[in-house]
Amino acid sequence: MFLSYAFRFLAGMGRDPQTREKLWPDFARVVMVDLFEQPDVADLPFPSSNLWILDQIALWLTMGHVPNFTHGRLSRDHVLQGGEQNGNCPTKVVHHYFGVDKTAFLAALSQQAAMKLSAGQA
Repeated sequence: MFLSYAFRFLAGMGRDPQTREKLWPDFARVVMVDLFEQPDVADLPFPSSNLWILDQIALWLTMGHVPNFTHGRLSRDHVLQGGEQNGNCPTKVVHHYFGVDKTAFLAALSQQAAMKLSAGQA
């Protein structure tokens, strides 16, 4: 289902001359070949000018099909942002943007896992 949504977004962009130019040229050619092979794909208009989030939007739509799936806001206490470090707070469960502090974050996770193993909590 996820790939179907992603392809339908790409179909919508690939068939529209105004949005086709947002696709990388080689990628646009591949999409057009796929559309030639699958001409009856129902286009979905892409709801953003940011092509980089296509996978996220396709995932959101896919998750909408999961029965009894719920969502809510995460507490600021549960999410690391930017260059923040986890420190001794075990309640942080989400981390994003690994470009800046990936090594430190993964080292902290390894350290916590080792401490849990040595304490017999794993």
